[in-house]
Amino acid sequence: MDGDRQAGRFTFPNPLGTLYDRVAALRQLVRDVPVAGHVLFAGSADFSKGRPRDVFVRDRARRTLSAAGREDVERLLVAFAPHWDRVKSAIEPVP
Repeated sequence: MDGDRQAGRFTFPNPLGTLYDRVAALRQLVRDVPVAGHVLFAGSADFSKGRPRDVFVRDRARRTLSAAGREDVERLLVAFAPHWDRVKSAIEPVP
């Protein structure tokens, strides 16, 4: 990732546009499945203009993902397996 580092500040291109394009592509493949996308900051981050809705920081992601129990996750994995197979079959390698 290219970026500028100045006095403890690191800037980089906003990843949300790319995220939204990818979510739209997935929605075209699995029309009957709700699709959401998020950008995860694994370290600390300061959002001077406020954290965008689709951006998670590590603690928020942990709380959100740990809300589902293990049995719920396993049930969802089985239910979504055919849709995941459809997505995998549509992938083409990038030259």
